Amino acid sequence: MENIRGSTPLAPQKGPASRRFGRGVACCVCFCAVLCLFLVCLIISAGIAALIIWIGLHPHSPHFTIQSVQVPTLQVIQPSPAGSHKNQTSALVDVDIIFSIEATNPNKKIRIYYEVINVYTLFSGTQIGQTTQVPAFIAGHQNTTFLVAEVKAQNFPVTPSVSTSLLSQIALNAISLQTHVDVKAKVKFGIYKSFSFWVHSHCDIIVTPPTSGHVAGHLQSPSCRMLA
Repeated sequence: MENIRGSTPLAPQKGPASRRFGRGVACCVCFCAVLCLFLVCLIISAGIAALIIWIGLHPHSPHFTIQSVQVPTLQVIQPSPAGSHKNQTSALVDVDIIFSIEATNPNKKIRIYYEVINVYTLFSGTQIGQTTQVPAFIAGHQNTTFLVAEVKAQNFPVTPSVSTSLLSQIALNAISLQTHVDVKAKVKFGIYKSFSFWVHSHCDIIVTPPTSGHVAGHLQSPSCRMLA
């Protein structure tokens, strides 16, 4: 009868499969390093190209100024005394203000596509009237375009304190308003069109109220600046 004896198992040895696995890992690491280097070079090249374009084009933001204002309507209705109209707790304003706005593209080589132009007016930090939107348009190189925006509302609610202050300035024949022009635009040069960006203009203006003879109020002094 043949004796069966136990034997010590041989330790596994590294074969061709292990060497192939090691080479695969090395190739993967090398590929990732080359890819990262390529992306870094691409980002640097894009930055250099953008700098060259900026130096060549000298881009400037468009700016907006208010040229004239007409105020056909500006009427304040104070809250009714107690017991007259119990539901009226705020003052009301009827307003109709027409703005002539100068939009300037100062760039020699860049066209500007104005996508959205919103105009609204505040008195003492409180908006009076609805926000109005000017139709979109494209401004050519060094182009100046005159826009008309009408801020209008009837029975627009404001607080009694705002209405009292507004009535005081109407009596003094000088009303301080803040007019905002918020613009969403793109720049175009050649076949390139940028991403959309916002430009904000803030104008402090003084206007006269309409007279009892139905003569519209007008602009006394404007002061406009760009906001960040």
